[in-house]
Amino acid sequence: MIIKVKELKRDETNITVEFAVCDTGIGMTEEQLSRLFQSFSQADASTTRKYGGTGLGLAISKTLTNLMQGDIWVESTYGEGSQFYFTATFGLANENSSLSNTLKETLVNLPVLIVDDSVAARDILFNLAQSLGFKPELAASGKEALEKLTLAEKNNTPFKLVLADWKMPNMDGIQLGEIVTGDDFLSAPPKFIIITAFDRDVMLKNAGHIKLDGSMTKPVSASTLLDTILKSMGQKIINIDDSQAGRIDLTAAQDIVGADVLLVEDNEINQQIAVELLEMAELIVTVADNGKIAVDAIENTTFDAVLMDIQMPVMDGYTATREIRKNNKNASLPIIAMTANAMSGDREKCIAAGMNEHLAKPINPQEMYRTLAKWIKPTGKKSSKAKVQPIELDQVELPCLAEFDVESALSRMAGNVQAYRNTLNKVVKSEADAVQRIRTAIKEKDYQAAILIAHSLKGLTGNIGATFVMPSAQQLELLFTAKVEKGGVLVADEVEKLLTECEAQLMQMVSAIENDQQNLTAQAGNKSFDANLIAQLLTNLKEQIDGFDSAATDTLQEILSYIQTEQLSDVTTKLTNALESYDFDGAKQLVEEFDVELNSYTSH
Repeated sequence: MIIKVKELKRDETNITVEFAVCDTGIGMTEEQLSRLFQSFSQADASTTRKYGGTGLGLAISKTLTNLMQGDIWVESTYGEGSQFYFTATFGLANENSSLSNTLKETLVNLPVLIVDDSVAARDILFNLAQSLGFKPELAASGKEALEKLTLAEKNNTPFKLVLADWKMPNMDGIQLGEIVTGDDFLSAPPKFIIITAFDRDVMLKNAGHIKLDGSMTKPVSASTLLDTILKSMGQKIINIDDSQAGRIDLTAAQDIVGADVLLVEDNEINQQIAVELLEMAELIVTVADNGKIAVDAIENTTFDAVLMDIQMPVMDGYTATREIRKNNKNASLPIIAMTANAMSGDREKCIAAGMNEHLAKPINPQEMYRTLAKWIKPTGKKSSKAKVQPIELDQVELPCLAEFDVESALSRMAGNVQAYRNTLNKVVKSEADAVQRIRTAIKEKDYQAAILIAHSLKGLTGNIGATFVMPSAQQLELLFTAKVEKGGVLVADEVEKLLTECEAQLMQMVSAIENDQQNLTAQAGNKSFDANLIAQLLTNLKEQIDGFDSAATDTLQEILSYIQTEQLSDVTTKLTNALESYDFDGAKQLVEEFDVELNSYTSH
């Protein structure tokens, strides 16, 4: 099936557009065409039974097109297929919001080679790429693509990007990628993106041994194509309406400044993100690592609200809430669920356990502030901050992570790019082997552990913007939860399919983060070395460690961005790990060893 759109006419305020939907199906006779747009009428009495439908769709479509000052009709040849057409009139926007306006000058006329054995697919991608300001050329096979790539380099007009279909005869997209991204084919290999109409996760698993800069699933839209290309070329994606981008509005929380909030969360990374957002709104935060610690804390301290995770070791959120509610003094204490469980019925389970509200992870900062303000009584204290906190995203090079929602993830981290990168690396360390740990839990029949692993993976990947991992992790969690709660039977093939899918997505996530880190390291090699600046940064680092300041991690990374870390011993890694785990006592000794190595490095 092919969908085509073309402009028919326009004036100062309106544009009329023609849409065409073409297929190669069963087609229709003249008699069938004559009654096609009548209510409850099918082309043939047997059509509903064989192909589905009620006979209402086209009649409704005709009414809708008439309402939009348009028309609808069909052209068909029996046995060959049909082409449905409709027109509609739309109002013109006052401002030009063309997607191509987001291109930086360096990407205008970017040479792109499109490789696909389908004529229709090539035409579609060519038109999309051209409309976005790129300079596309076509190849109908892997062999032709190699010839064009070789010729382009010979003529000193190399392609910067290759968009290749996966399933092609003779040489598929992965086989093409093996050659194109290899070290011995081109002197400057182009970025390589695979496009597929088949199982994307299987494709990514099969392509795990080549350097993929991105992937897309057909049908490809203009926005998806633009986003993927921008990410693959290391460019920041700019929203069309960027007026509120990179800003966290604290207005909703202005009446609860100074309120005491208990955060109940077992995962260190989730704790860090939530604490930063809460403290940004000038709330006083206490952290409990599980439900049992939370119950004990509430018995001894007064809080204005509780943010409660659900899936935790020792004592989960449901059990903890029931225990808290047993004491009458806590009857009016607001308890708000904060969980990656956002399926239908999850909110009801939270309410039934005694919670007041339900927030879905990954946390939306504005929604969290609004919810807390709804349940916490005004404190009467005044904020010392501006109502809108600007996030200066352009001051630091943004991570280039294909398929990630980087902007949303950054908003959860107050726009701190370095903190985001640190979190990405932590997630790789903690979650890269998640599927392996789930397999071990299944083998040991520890399904509760499997639930916690899948739940943690779902929440963490959502927080860092790797949302493509969440669906399979969620499905695994649901399967194991059903097994534990209902005693169901796990279907081995179903579980294995989900594990394979999740593993491929994890590989994609890890690869993207590692590629970004490699790019960052390469950029560091281009920084001019400044011994005086390094010395000042080292002084700041020591002061921050003495003051138990978490910003020490950022300062260390700033120092490392100026030097070749492979020339240092593992003390660098040890110091980084100590700071990331907030082991400031251990960091005090390590930073002195690091200082000695730096002196040796700078003297060369």
